[in-house]
Amino acid sequence: MEQFLRLVATYFRINYLISLIEDRKLVVAVFARAYQVQNNFEEPNYSRIAQYIMKFENPVDVMQQEFRAVSGRYVFPPFFFFQSFNNLVV
Repeated sequence: MEQFLRLVATYFRINYLISLIEDRKLVVAVFARAYQVQNNFEEPNYSRIAQYIMKFENPVDVMQQEFRAVSGRYVFPPFFFFQSFNNLVV
């Protein structure tokens, strides 16, 4: 159970950090270009990555929708996962 909660908390943190990036389109475009230069072909999942990154205008609502199937209800308040951002090592 602890490992599952750690996985969920990490997922929430990553998605919250993505929502803090103001120019997400530019980040996705730079990633796609760097991938193409490195591998000499386009990223096969580029459209999926772009859609995923761009849907995070309001990350808490999106993540609650994604976890509705797992929990059946809202179990964790959003601050539960974000309270330790000061301890996050990047």
